[in-house]
Amino acid sequence: MSDTQTHTQPEWAEAAENFVGEWHIRPDQCHFEVGGPPADGLYRVVRDGNQLRLEAEATVQTGQRAKQVVIGVPDGQPQKYPVGAGADGIVLRFADARTLESEFRRGDQVVARASRVVSEDGRRLTVTQHGATVEGKQFTNTAVYERA
Repeated sequence: MSDTQTHTQPEWAEAAENFVGEWHIRPDQCHFEVGGPPADGLYRVVRDGNQLRLEAEATVQTGQRAKQVVIGVPDGQPQKYPVGAGADGIVLRFADARTLESEFRRGDQVVARASRVVSEDGRRLTVTQHGATVEGKQFTNTAVYERA
């Protein structure tokens, strides 16, 4: 392998830099149709080689700590997702330099979607999740974060 090949960045690397870092939730600016906004929370985006690692930690309405981790290559291709997560596949893709989208799939069916949008000034991250409750009711939850 040539030196040029070993230092080649994936085509999504530049867009990822808009997201990399830590973000603190603004509960007063969130809107949740299911549950309520966390009392506090942190969203962390890390570039791990040719993958992105998205970590959300929060104190939920019950006072318990919750954590969700999504790891994948944001290339628009279906990837396996850990068993027990309610989905068996995920697709991550950049819609543009400031929008990162994900689809969670069970087989060929999309069971949840999320978009993450960084503001023009790079100081705000809005995460919008679309899904369904166990009863089948559709919902949208929107969380707003500021860069740490």
